[in-house]
Amino acid sequence: LETLPNIDINLKCGNSLIHRFALDADLAPALRKSKWNMDSYRLAVEQYRHADDKALKREMERLIDTIKGDLQVGISQETKAVRDLNKAKNEYYLAYEKEQLFDTEGKTRPTRRQNERRRKLEEKINKLSQVVDDLKNNVLFTNAFEWRFEFPEVLDDAGRFTGFDVVIGNPPYIRQEAFKEIKPYLKEQYRTFAGTADLFTYFIELGLLLLRPQGQFTFIVPNKWMRSGYGKALRIYLQELAVQHIIDFGDLPVFEEAITYPCVLHVEKVPGGHGFPAATLTELPGERSLDELIAAAEVQVQPASLSEGGWVLVDARIQAVIDKLRGAGRPLGEYLGGKIFYGIKTGLNEAFVIDAATRDRLIAEDPRSAEVIKPFLAGKDIRRYERPVSNKYLIFTRRGIDIDEYPAIRRHLEGFREGLEPRPAGNMDKNWPGRKSGNYRWFEIQDSIDYWNLMDRPKILYQEIAMSHAFAYDEAGLYVNNKLFMIVDVPMELLGYLNSSVVWFMLWHTTTRLRGDALAMQSPYILGLPVHPAIMDDQTLGSKTLEVLELKSADPAIDTSLIERKIDTLVYRLYGLTEEEIALVEGAVGRG
Repeated sequence: LETLPNIDINLKCGNSLIHRFALDADLAPALRKSKWNMDSYRLAVEQYRHADDKALKREMERLIDTIKGDLQVGISQETKAVRDLNKAKNEYYLAYEKEQLFDTEGKTRPTRRQNERRRKLEEKINKLSQVVDDLKNNVLFTNAFEWRFEFPEVLDDAGRFTGFDVVIGNPPYIRQEAFKEIKPYLKEQYRTFAGTADLFTYFIELGLLLLRPQGQFTFIVPNKWMRSGYGKALRIYLQELAVQHIIDFGDLPVFEEAITYPCVLHVEKVPGGHGFPAATLTELPGERSLDELIAAAEVQVQPASLSEGGWVLVDARIQAVIDKLRGAGRPLGEYLGGKIFYGIKTGLNEAFVIDAATRDRLIAEDPRSAEVIKPFLAGKDIRRYERPVSNKYLIFTRRGIDIDEYPAIRRHLEGFREGLEPRPAGNMDKNWPGRKSGNYRWFEIQDSIDYWNLMDRPKILYQEIAMSHAFAYDEAGLYVNNKLFMIVDVPMELLGYLNSSVVWFMLWHTTTRLRGDALAMQSPYILGLPVHPAIMDDQTLGSKTLEVLELKSADPAIDTSLIERKIDTLVYRLYGLTEEEIALVEGAVGRG
């Protein structure tokens, strides 16, 4: 039997996102100063792999560590920060220290301009010294991984990084809150940086950077990058390359222990700009193999689907309808001035959200309590074309309130005092019993809601996570929780449009789809809906919408499908949809 090679040398450990030295850092000066060259480095690694005794293996290991150490020291002296520091120090020496060797009597008095120039140069030296010290000693680099010289197989004879043929991976899925300490570094180093991006975003960029030209990249990652706001920079980056295939598993339980919404992304490192095949799967392999499922679901995605605002994995016919709708309308955000408002986050609903009996008791104790008790609506209470009715109330103690003017309210909140206290700044106690840190007082609503008075106005309401197609209308001045969004001071016609099949078609194909076919209805998706210019003052559309609203108010269970069908027809005509296009629009599933 042939002994397998020692492959442990191929297994590297470290924080692969972080490195002191860039991939294009020049190794040539370090090689010139070293007694080693790339051939000796490669030979040492090859001998290690095939060493048949421990002594030779240890000897090669020491040699490899020596070579890498020499390269690290050499390249450290060639970094831009070190070169800039040496240049600044030399400039300072020539300008101020060298002349002092001959000016023994101190007769030369510097001018104010010379003093200012000297001060700035000293500041520059101090700043560069700090940068260099950070490269050497910063705890951030404690576990840094130096791709620049860890793999001699991907370095040419001059030490240039040529790249890997293939990069395959399943990077860690870590939310942005968990790696705040390295964000400044990520922002400086990665084009795809976004303050809210998941960690896997940077692994995608790194994997592609490590490839040689024509190299192949395949990762399994969450599909959020295709439509989320934080994925915009990544989408722009990927459009420069040739996406070869995307397989989107949606909410299928690919990983039994976690809900991840995974997709497989395959990219070739050549210039992009063309379409590619993609498949959105609705079942896992069973009676049919994975290849069969992909073949049945596969569509050819066109470049027009790959906008900065979000990627849509649909076939050419559906994309053509989306393009037609967008071409005939203006984004809703232009009508609204980009303003969609979210509801109130209290930080402790147990204290602030009360029932009718508690409301009546507080008002009986002190009539002024009524000033800060508002009818309150939760996201689950939204129904399509209905005027929502609330049986809950909110103690709305907004920022700046004088709680002593409301003694009954204060007594009620005192009962929850421990859970209401904001965490002091700098307190890292994981068992803190109160609310998150912030500049609010214990009796105030957690988040500052500067637009709170807009809740008293007529408004369209919809859920942040929509299990069905439901836009409601409130004229009763309901206050809403943070699971609801509201569109304020708009005509009745907009409600009819938002509840039309055209809108559900757009949302179904452009928003992020979650488990159970729920849609993530974040503001960018709603603000991007194409609104035909005639919709906002179409009196027929407005009257039909009002008719449905009135009927639903009288009897929520009443069947208004015939009127809603007429609303759909009005909207279809405005956009000039054909019968075939209408059939595609009405084929959107999950409307509810």
